[in-house]
Amino acid sequence: MMKGGQEMSRLEEPEGSGNASRGLNASGGAGTGTRWSGVERVEGVERVEEGNMRRRCVLLALVVALVAATLGTAPAQAQALPPSLQGETFVDTRISTSQNCPTTISFGASGEAAGPYPGPYSESGFFTISGGVVTAFESTFSIDSPNGQVTGTKHLLLGGAGACRFNSTSRGIAVTAAATLTYEATIKPPTGGTFRDAGEAFVSTQGRCFGPNCSTSFSENFTLSHGVLGEPAVLSLSPSTATNPVGTSHIVTATVTDVAGQPVPNVVVRFTVTGAHSVTDSCTTGPTGQCSISYTGTQAGTDAITAYADTDNDSVQDPGEPPGAATKVWTPLCPPGDDDHDDDGLDDELEDLFGTLLHEPDSDDDGVSDGNEDSDDDGEDDEDEDDDEDPCPDDSDGNGEEDEDEDDD
Repeated sequence: MMKGGQEMSRLEEPEGSGNASRGLNASGGAGTGTRWSGVERVEGVERVEEGNMRRRCVLLALVVALVAATLGTAPAQAQALPPSLQGETFVDTRISTSQNCPTTISFGASGEAAGPYPGPYSESGFFTISGGVVTAFESTFSIDSPNGQVTGTKHLLLGGAGACRFNSTSRGIAVTAAATLTYEATIKPPTGGTFRDAGEAFVSTQGRCFGPNCSTSFSENFTLSHGVLGEPAVLSLSPSTATNPVGTSHIVTATVTDVAGQPVPNVVVRFTVTGAHSVTDSCTTGPTGQCSISYTGTQAGTDAITAYADTDNDSVQDPGEPPGAATKVWTPLCPPGDDDHDDDGLDDELEDLFGTLLHEPDSDDDGVSDGNEDSDDDGEDDEDEDDDEDPCPDDSDGNGEEDEDEDDD
């Protein structure tokens, strides 16, 4: 009990009351200090604890800064592609049509679309029937869906059976038509961005109209998508740099891709060449997202080649339409038979020939035999130095060795 009482007395002793706060540790023995309610009471140890706390705070701040920097520099993820229109259906039980039986019949349909983009739809256009077959079909359509706004066009791919009969007694018409179509659509999902989809659809309609009243069935199914693509995001030109002599042609290839790196077809790319030449041209990308132009160099110099993907085909580079650039260098043509790279007035081959016949290998009488002249003492023969500066190296005999080097030999 006494021991317990002593321990209780020590724990309850107020701050600054003597040795208990200086000479005993928590177990009652000698030590550097005593903790009261978790607080260090020795001044030296308090400074240590304070230093440790500061270091922990600094370390925590560094960790937070590192995490923030990592998050801030994390590579952007490719934008997710929205679903295609494959599986979408249009149905209408009453559509508006022409009130007679011309060759070309106009129509309009609306209702609720079902599929990847459910919501109100509308479509209008025309189709042509000739010889019992649908020979033309053109329409525009739109879908107002919570999954995205869709607009597009449809065109005839393969005509099916079609007929239009006019009943003079009832003053009514009976129409039947079926066709396989191609479609091209623009999709704008609620998450942002603009995407394109293309594929095939099948349309079928039949019905009777008496005056303004029509009883008609209309159905359309999007049967196949060729894949959703983003709008052009990157345009690159190849080759980025090239050098060719005047008189040859230069081919520049543009590659257009979307945010996911997929090639984007059916995009008009417009080119401008400035510098030694002035050229404007355009091409349309194919299935690989590529197309090319070419032009012929007529004078020496450097050309700057620029291009952009004209997404909306309005001949104006709008914000968001990606650009590309390349450089072309045209070198002058080499005049045939001009090979006097030591600039002494004698053709190199003739110089070597006469020097040999006359047993005078020093044709310019400078005291140094031809092929071993190094007037600037740089260790390189003068003729070889001329080679470095001459834009028109010669190989007159076509043996793969330059004329001057043959002279050196």
